[in-house]
Order: sequence, then structure tokens, then C-alpha cells
Amino acid sequence: MLHMDPTKRYKAAEILNHDWVRRRDLLPKRELTHRPVDPKVLRANMSLVFDAITKPVPISLNPVRSSELAKRRANRSSMPFLAGPATAAVAQPTMIQS
Repeated sequence: MLHMDPTKRYKAAEILNHDWVRRRDLLPKRELTHRPVDPKVLRANMSLVFDAITKPVPISLNPVRSSELAKRRANRSSMPFLAGPATAAVAQPTMIQS
């Protein structure tokens, strides 16, 4: 229903004939319970969302090697105890003589 291309959107008749609408009587009758939300927590989360939307994030067009992820990975590979289990040598295939 939310396609950007209007030609791909459902028509009203198609929506009304969809199983979710036609068979809504089969849905559970109970209401979902919600835990009360602390207004301070809600306000803080909304503030974070608003900041994320309104503050532009600088785009870095530097080489990949200069990214923070690449730096962390390079640092981790220099510390073998953090790199994880050692990789096993790859076995070479052998021919079976018959």
C-alpha cells in the first residue's frame, strides 16, 4: 500500500478484499496490554529521534582504510588473542587411485 510508484499501489477494492480485512473477525478479541512509560524516558527518546532527523551526519568520502571500522579491525588483527580461534589450514584435495 505504501509504494512510491502509484501504479504499484493497491486499489481500495483490493485492500477491502485482502484477507486481513475480510477475515478480521477471526483475529483475537483481547486487547494488548502496555506497560506504563515514564514520561521522562519518552521525552528523552523523542528528543534523540528528533536530533537524528534534524542534525545532518557528515559524509566521509575518505578511503575505506581510514574508516573507524577498518581501524578497529586492523587493531584487532594485531592482537591475536582478540582475533578469535586460529583458522585451520585448508586441506588440499587428493586424488584417489583405483
